[in-house]
Amino acid sequence: MLVLPCAAFIAAMAVFFAIPPTYTAKTSFFPPAQSPSAASGLFNQLNALGVSGAGAAKTQAEQYVAMLKSRSVADSQITRFDLPRVYGLKLPEDVRRKLAQQTNVYLSSRSDLIEVSVDDLDPQRAAQMASYYVESLTNLLGRVAVTDARQRRIFLEKQVDETRAALDKAEKSLRGAGVSPSAAQLEPGAAVGMVAQMNANIVAQDIKLTTLRSVAGEANPATLAAKSELAALRRRLGEMQAGAKNTVDDEYTGLYRDYKYNGALLELLATQLASARIDEARDGSSLQIVDFPVVPQKKSKPSALFVLGTGLALGIGLTLLAWFVTRQARAQATSGERT
Repeated sequence: MLVLPCAAFIAAMAVFFAIPPTYTAKTSFFPPAQSPSAASGLFNQLNALGVSGAGAAKTQAEQYVAMLKSRSVADSQITRFDLPRVYGLKLPEDVRRKLAQQTNVYLSSRSDLIEVSVDDLDPQRAAQMASYYVESLTNLLGRVAVTDARQRRIFLEKQVDETRAALDKAEKSLRGAGVSPSAAQLEPGAAVGMVAQMNANIVAQDIKLTTLRSVAGEANPATLAAKSELAALRRRLGEMQAGAKNTVDDEYTGLYRDYKYNGALLELLATQLASARIDEARDGSSLQIVDFPVVPQKKSKPSALFVLGTGLALGIGLTLLAWFVTRQARAQATSGERT
């Protein structure tokens, strides 16, 4: 009976030494901290409502985990480390599947700490691959508008260009009417200047509402509040326009109002754009690395205890099976002799 456990133990030892050792390298990091600036107020409100700038139900950390698991990041790993040759596979789908099996991306629900671990037969390559995951994520963030600041920067750049063109057009119209921009500084009336400023405020509020609708949805409380505020601004504008009538010549008033409106709007947008650029530089400057990957010195697989335990369990199982079969055979033989 002792032959079977001994044979199973020897077989387990042979399997243990025959399996190539696997090494695991790890790295961990925090996503960039959300910007506290006033220009990020709108998007911080969305985050407080559980709405993220790049997806309605995901936190920033969850987005980063999804990006680490994306095909784009996987393909960069495959190309960088020639994984088809390493894994001995030809089809890209098979290589990606194997890489996914060798990689674990874990997100701590309590702290938003993201941990990436990579298994490989080569400890040096395992550490390099773990490090390259962070580099690939940084590169991907550089070309995909996923952060709030980047979204605002792209949107505001377009608005600034359009407003600057409108301001140039308004200035040319003033010159065509025989009024120089320097002369336009002599306001035809304080009410007209206030109307222009109110128009600029309305456009800024409209931009905010449009962004909220696209990110949070029409029924979101923040969207409804912004919509009510925009309606109130428009009512106020109507009252101001009524009070500003007949102050000066209608044609000059219209040209002056357009010029002042676009100038005020450009100033507002330029301030927001500068803030968005600062926020974007801060967001994309660096991931907050907690643990840099190091070359593992100890193999993670196979586990000696697991292999030997499995061999021992198999040996005991075979012994019990042999005992049961022998016992049954003896019982049948004894029964046959009696008959």
